[in-house]
Amino acid sequence: WYAIGAYGAPLFTLAACGPVRALVPSPNKKTFLVTNTDGATYLVTPKGALPTSAVENAEDMFEISLRTESHCGAIVGCALLPSTSTLEPGTEGADAPQLVSVGADCTLRVLNTLTLSLTALYPLPPSSAPTSLTAHAASQLVALGSADGVLRVFVRTPQEAQPIKLVYRARLARQAVCALAFDSTGERLAAGCSNGHLFFISCHADAISIAGFAEMPSTPTCLAWFVSESERLMVACSDKQLLRLQPPHATAAAAAA
Repeated sequence: WYAIGAYGAPLFTLAACGPVRALVPSPNKKTFLVTNTDGATYLVTPKGALPTSAVENAEDMFEISLRTESHCGAIVGCALLPSTSTLEPGTEGADAPQLVSVGADCTLRVLNTLTLSLTALYPLPPSSAPTSLTAHAASQLVALGSADGVLRVFVRTPQEAQPIKLVYRARLARQAVCALAFDSTGERLAAGCSNGHLFFISCHADAISIAGFAEMPSTPTCLAWFVSESERLMVACSDKQLLRLQPPHATAAAAAA
């Protein structure tokens, strides 16, 4: 835990939640959720104002509680979908931000960040062990890659009975989908597979489809979009190469087809 602008020694270290996978602040900014590699989710709440100088025994400054809606096994990835309401979180009629996570237990889980209750559980086939996850906040889309080469895209819905809905499923390769990234608009999704194949998926409200394909020199391990006038994709590969690509536009791909 560091003070802003002072990145030498940390103010304190909190080591009570196991090997950390991700940190997600709650909407009220007063607590945060911690997911770890053992599949557990913890609620961490400061008991008072946090110190501005180095202290010991930081565990005494927090209340830490284990949430029961945990994965059975390591958490592979998680993402936060913000509230779709213009109302303040917690007020009547406002929906809460949702924490989406996937684990080695082959389940996708959705956690309400205000009530800390499980709002959805989507089981995956045993052959579809999750390998990657990404989300786009504005479009409320969640993309999930799996070890059998299948890509699934979900969308958040306002329906309490079905808060997350599967809208697309396709097998991209025989190997794992190991890297995913939405562009800034949420209309394009890049999906890299461990066999070196890189797919560009067009994501629109009325349809989701493959818009293009490229062959990488090795496994794409990380994808990142550069926001510019002509948005480009940076691809890091397992052979240490870093590539910059100009992805196809969905309209051009459709015309070519």
